[in-house]
Amino acid sequence: NTPSIGASRFPAGARSTAGALALVFRLYGPRRCLGTRRAAPGGAFGEYEWLTYSQTMDAALSFGSGLRELLTESADEVGPAPLVGVLGAVCTDWLLSDYGCALKGFGVVLMHRTTGPAQLRHILRSTQMRALVISRHLRHVLGEALAEPEPDTRASLLRIIWLDDAADAHAQATAGGRALDHTELSCGASEHLWAEVAQRGSEQPAAVRERVVESLDGDTIIKLLPSSGSTGGAPKLTVVTEGTLREKIIGSTASGSGSAKSLAGTVVV
Repeated sequence: NTPSIGASRFPAGARSTAGALALVFRLYGPRRCLGTRRAAPGGAFGEYEWLTYSQTMDAALSFGSGLRELLTESADEVGPAPLVGVLGAVCTDWLLSDYGCALKGFGVVLMHRTTGPAQLRHILRSTQMRALVISRHLRHVLGEALAEPEPDTRASLLRIIWLDDAADAHAQATAGGRALDHTELSCGASEHLWAEVAQRGSEQPAAVRERVVESLDGDTIIKLLPSSGSTGGAPKLTVVTEGTLREKIIGSTASGSGSAKSLAGTVVV
């Protein structure tokens, strides 16, 4: 039987938005999901390289499982649903990070790749995120953000996971010629490569790796979306909870317009 997916009701068999996402991955398993074209000499792009929905889910679960294992090593310091930041160019691993966190029940702080040190410092302090997935080309941005003497800026950060988005032109320009791996970081967080975290997750027993969070409280934070802070003030955080996102999927929000107001509330922190 084909699961029902529509705007008028929650997908049959899913008890959470993570479950609904997993159901979609399984439903469209062999179809194309994520496509990447790599830059070729002369500025041209090659043919698309595709991941199917099944391959995308498998890779996302591997990363999410590896990340959960890393954070579980500090279980006495981490709550039941820690926040994970993602900062970098939108690439395949960026998307897999978001999907993996969603499937495993982590709240995600999605930051624009132009986020600067002062903005990042404020977001770190406000969200108390436990892990940060970040472009290797933005190491200097993180280094400057963590150089702030206020302990709240860096005390909660336990794991730093480096995205390799070397093909992204903006990331290279933002690096400003700085060496990728030599900026000192003033925090006690351990550092890991994205591929290593995913490999760690892939080696877990199938029953553990493939487990998707089955239920979440309606007030659980699914996404925090910082503003750019371009008006001169500190970034604001738009909050998307399990409850509001679930309502949007069901289609019970007013008019179903898809506006930010129908999904979330904005708080100044």
